[in-house]
Amino acid sequence: MNASSLVVIARDEERCLARALESAAPYVDELLVLDTGSTDATVEIALGCGARVEHFPWCDDFAAARNRALELASHPLRLVLDADEWVESGGEALARWGAVNPGRVGWVTRRDLVPDSSRAGVGPSVSVERLVRVLPSDVRYEGSIHEQPVHPDPAVASGLVLGHDGYLPAANTAKRGRNERLLRRALAGGFDPYLSYQLAKELEVQERYHEAVESYLVALERTPHEAAWRHPLVVRTLHLLTRTERFDEGVALFESERTRWSRSPDLFFAAGDLFLQMTATRKRDAGVLIELARTCWAQCLEIGDRPDLVGSVSGRGGALAQYNLDVVSGVTIGRGGVQ
Repeated sequence: MNASSLVVIARDEERCLARALESAAPYVDELLVLDTGSTDATVEIALGCGARVEHFPWCDDFAAARNRALELASHPLRLVLDADEWVESGGEALARWGAVNPGRVGWVTRRDLVPDSSRAGVGPSVSVERLVRVLPSDVRYEGSIHEQPVHPDPAVASGLVLGHDGYLPAANTAKRGRNERLLRRALAGGFDPYLSYQLAKELEVQERYHEAVESYLVALERTPHEAAWRHPLVVRTLHLLTRTERFDEGVALFESERTRWSRSPDLFFAAGDLFLQMTATRKRDAGVLIELARTCWAQCLEIGDRPDLVGSVSGRGGALAQYNLDVVSGVTIGRGGVQ
């Protein structure tokens, strides 16, 4: 048996904190919430859920807040959650962690609810990430934003699956200005391709697409091929090159990455959108472009959904790709282009 603490830092999280605490409570021996200056009912909600609440003045540094929370945790094993996350399954593994993986850090699978950016109108889709969230007592964080735990040994699979809705518009609005400010300050202290990628995501959410695509391109140039976030970085870059009508660059990116990501439904889904959008300005080539789009979306269906692939969005290997194929099945090409 390995006693464990749930560790959450929170500020004005009355919308979702109870869900996070209640989802983890059956699997841990302590609920610890470090409040960084809430003005809503966050503290009262935490106390009502049986959590121990401590306080820490916000200093624009997420690692500092997380590390203070870890220092205050009572037990040697810590599960770190954000307030907008919850345990979906696998929490039972925490009780066995000390015996099976003594002193090791563990990664979790996080299922992010993301806005529907397709034309299907099916509501939020799910994108998958792997994050290190099961920590022994000696691990601490670095980084003022998008902070990471520092550990010498590779993380092992914990079996935990988390849900997360913080990327949905209703949950994300309040964080936009703060996150951009902290990311720009961190980048001013020295370039980091991961932070450039995160800044691009923030700008994309704000619909500042031309700024976002430049940040994606800079990140892509400096991101190692083996980096865990390279797959979603490539797909997001292709999507924004399409949205900003930088079509030739989009085609070049697709051709350079298609072999490496030949089993990614997300890459082929984005490429199908690229070829379809190109028909608006290249009417003479519309027939060829429509056929290329169809081929890409058919490839998505052949691959299928890839929940094991970091950043892959559910439906791009299934329903979303089929919807696009159904839409273009009725398209005809006349002298003026797509009709």
